[in-house]
Amino acid sequence: MQTPTDIQQLIAFLMLLLMVSGAGWAVMAWLVKICPKASKFFALAHIQVLFGMLLLQQRTEAAAFWYWQLSDLLILSGFFSLYLGIAKLYTKAIQLQFEVLLAASCLLAYLLLIDGPASLRLGGVVFSLVSMAIFARCAQVEWQTIRQSFGQFYAGLFAAPLCLFSLFFLWRSLDTLLQPNPSIATLSLQSSESAKQLWFFIVLILIMNLNLVGYAISRLVSKIRQLADKDLLTGVWSRRIIMQQLEYYLRDSMRNQRPFTVLLLDLDHFKQLNDQYGHACGDQALQAATRVFQQQLRQGDWLGRFGGEEFVVILPDTAQAQALEIAERLRLSLAETTVPAPISSALTVSIGVAEHHSGQSVPELLEQADQAMYRAKDSGRNAICCATAQ
Repeated sequence: MQTPTDIQQLIAFLMLLLMVSGAGWAVMAWLVKICPKASKFFALAHIQVLFGMLLLQQRTEAAAFWYWQLSDLLILSGFFSLYLGIAKLYTKAIQLQFEVLLAASCLLAYLLLIDGPASLRLGGVVFSLVSMAIFARCAQVEWQTIRQSFGQFYAGLFAAPLCLFSLFFLWRSLDTLLQPNPSIATLSLQSSESAKQLWFFIVLILIMNLNLVGYAISRLVSKIRQLADKDLLTGVWSRRIIMQQLEYYLRDSMRNQRPFTVLLLDLDHFKQLNDQYGHACGDQALQAATRVFQQQLRQGDWLGRFGGEEFVVILPDTAQAQALEIAERLRLSLAETTVPAPISSALTVSIGVAEHHSGQSVPELLEQADQAMYRAKDSGRNAICCATAQ
């Protein structure tokens, strides 16, 4: 049996937990800039629930009726902010029809309540059912997103606290209907029965925040890794990633006898473009060429920037004849692309094509593609040449 002093200590600890968690999310949002949009909603959610709990602590049968309404609405708004933060964190589109209908129904129900025992019971049921729906939607978003990346087991672990919150509020709505005196037994924090609920909230809030922080940090690590893997100017794969993929396709070709071909692309007259119009113009040319190449390549092809004005394309499961068709499509598309002056007069490409042959290393393959590309340059540029057989 919990004493009133024990319950007050639990309430104080829960409020401290909400305060510290809210401050932590605020630091992540405004100072550290880790998932800032989601972190702002999480900070707001903890603050709203904290103020709601401050009012909830004062709820007794003798308390003014507005204590009951305002505390419930504050806590519900915190739950809703939590949902918005989860949607932002997992980059899910928000279904406004459901949320607007839920919020409008909840607000209307509370506005229609009048002071009295029946309204206390009805308000408790409305609060619990709306909370159940919000946490169920949060759990659905987490489950769907994490399952795609990590599988069902980890999706279940991440979504479990939110599912338990949802089940708790389902139980609370039924308990409120069945209790003879719900204002004391389940709707306030002034009875020994509330200790179990407080412990439940404390444990789940801790687990939920750890889950959300973990996923936010994993998103940050993923972005850092992506920055290391991508060329900052054009957004295509870096030289390091292209070399890794070439080694992978070389091993795959040796093991499974599957062909692959490399295209080495070099923008024509790029040095003159930089010298005459400046590096900003050269950067625009690289970005314009990248967009053209990305539009023309197939899904599964690898486009990377090798340095300067040189690009490499890896064409998996592609022999030289088909690679020539793709290279010609790239050449024509770039030559026919309308881009702002003065780039338009200089934006063509010379392409070397080299299919991988048995026993050939990655440096040897790239050397063949490089020689073919220089022959295309020597032939007058805006041309394609194939590597000679070794």
